[in-house]
Amino acid sequence: MKRSILVLVLSLFAAGNIWAQAVPLPLVAVGKGDYTICVDKSEQKLYVFNGRSGVLTLNCSTGQNPGDKQSTGDKRTPEGVYFPLQIIDGTTLPPIYGWRAYVLDYPNPIDNYAGKNGHGIWIHGRNKPLDSTDTKGCVSLNNDDLKKIAPFLNPYMTPVVTLGKLNYVAVDDQMRRGRQCLDALNNWLDAWQTKDLERLRACYAPEFVELGTGRRLEAYMKYKQGLFNRYETIRLRTTAPKIVAGERYFIASFLLEFSGGNYRSLGVKYVYLDRQDYRIMCERFVDLNTAPVWNEMTAKLEDRPMAVAKLTPPVKPAVKPKTELLSDRSLASIKAEVMSDAPTGRSNARPVAAAPKLEAAKLETVAYKPAETKPVEAKPVETKAEQAPETDNLPPDVLAFLDQWRKAWEAKDLETMRSYYTADFPGLEAFFARKQRNLAPYATIRVAFEDLNVVQNGDYYEIRARQHFMADAYQDFGIKQIRLVKQNGTYLIMDESWRRVEDHT
Repeated sequence: MKRSILVLVLSLFAAGNIWAQAVPLPLVAVGKGDYTICVDKSEQKLYVFNGRSGVLTLNCSTGQNPGDKQSTGDKRTPEGVYFPLQIIDGTTLPPIYGWRAYVLDYPNPIDNYAGKNGHGIWIHGRNKPLDSTDTKGCVSLNNDDLKKIAPFLNPYMTPVVTLGKLNYVAVDDQMRRGRQCLDALNNWLDAWQTKDLERLRACYAPEFVELGTGRRLEAYMKYKQGLFNRYETIRLRTTAPKIVAGERYFIASFLLEFSGGNYRSLGVKYVYLDRQDYRIMCERFVDLNTAPVWNEMTAKLEDRPMAVAKLTPPVKPAVKPKTELLSDRSLASIKAEVMSDAPTGRSNARPVAAAPKLEAAKLETVAYKPAETKPVEAKPVETKAEQAPETDNLPPDVLAFLDQWRKAWEAKDLETMRSYYTADFPGLEAFFARKQRNLAPYATIRVAFEDLNVVQNGDYYEIRARQHFMADAYQDFGIKQIRLVKQNGTYLIMDESWRRVEDHT
C-alpha cells in the first residue's frame, strides 16, 4: 500500500514537472509585450497572454453549434488566427452587443482558400447574463470582462486564436518550431533582397495565390522578376516577428520596410506558412497609416536576418481572472486612438437599423484608409503585347485624387464631387440627383476602401476595391470599380460601378 502511494506521488511529481515545461501550442515565437488572445471553445474560456505568461482568464460564450465555422448561418465560431480590424462603440449597435464590438478578419485568406464563408465574427459585450454557447458565431463576454481585455486588444496587432481546445506542447518542440519558422522567413527575405528568383519560388507553396490580383505562383514570379529588373538594389528591414499557430498554418506578423531605388514603403506584413513544410501559403501587407498602433515599433526595425523572441518561462493561465493592465497605454488612450475619425477597420455589416433581426454571425466590418504611402512592392506595368497589363503600383497622385473624392463624398459636398467626373460620364445628371437623395438623410458619412487593385493602360486606370459605406445607422459593403482618365494632368472618373457583396437587409 505504501509503495503504491509512493509510486502515485512520484508519478504526479513527474507529471507536474512535465507540465511546468509545457507552453501553449499557438504561441510559437512571442516575447514579453507581445499580447495574444486564445479562446478555448471546449472550456468556454478566453485567455490573455503576455508572451507565454497568463494575464487573464475569463469566461466567454461562443457559437451555439460545435465545430469550425464553414458557412453563413451555421452558428459556429471559426477556428483559426484572426486580427481585430475595427472597434465599434456599443452606442451605435443594438443593445445585445453590449459595451463595444471588436470586428475580426474572418474569413482570413486561409479560410477563403478552404471555401469557408460567412461574415461578422466579433468579440463583443452583452446586455444579458453570460450563458455558454449562445452566440451565432461570435465570442461574447460580460461587459466588465470585455473592458479588462481592451488594453491588450489592438487592431491589426493582437492575434486572436480561436480553438476547439487549447493544447500545450513541450518547450523543446516549441523552440524547434520557432526556429524552423524563422529559418523559412529569413530564407524568403534573403532571396527577395538578393533577387534570387529560383530560391524565392521555392519559398512558396504550389497553391499560393496573391491577394487582390488572384495571380497564381508562376504569374506572381513573373511579376517579381519585373520588380527585380526595375530595382538595382533592394533593402529590407524588419522587426522581430510574432509567430502564432492555427490548425493548418503559422502566421508571422512584423513591421517591414522596403527600399528599392528611390522608392520606400513601410507597413505591416502578415505571412501565412504551411505547418507541414513552412512554405508561404499567403502573404498580406497593410500600410502603416491603416495600422497606426505599429508606429511604436519603427524604432525596432533592423536589417535581416530576423531574430526570434526568446522563450519566456511558461505559465499556465490562472483559473481565476487576474488583471495586469498596460502601464503606458490606458484604456482611454487606446479607445481615443482606434475610435478616431480615420477608418481603421473593415466592415461587411447589414444596416444597423434592422436591429430586431440583426445577427452577429452575418456581420463583418472592413475598412481601409487611403494612405500617402505606396504598397510594399511597386508593381510595374507589363508592356509585352502577349501579356495582360500587370497591376501597377498606385501612383501618389492617383491616391491623392481618390482621397479627395472620398472626402468630398463624406462631406456631402456634391459640387466638388461632381468636378471629379468627366462631362460624358454615363447618366451624370441622374447619378448626382440620386446621390443627393441618398445622402440627404444622413448627418455623418464615412467611406473606406481596402485591397485597392489598379491596372494602368496609358492614361487610363482601372481601379477595383472593397468599399465600406457607413452612415448613421446604416452600413453596406461591396465591390467598387472605377475607370479613371488623366486629362491635362488631372484625373477624372469616366465610369463607376458598385456591386453589393452580400445583402444584409
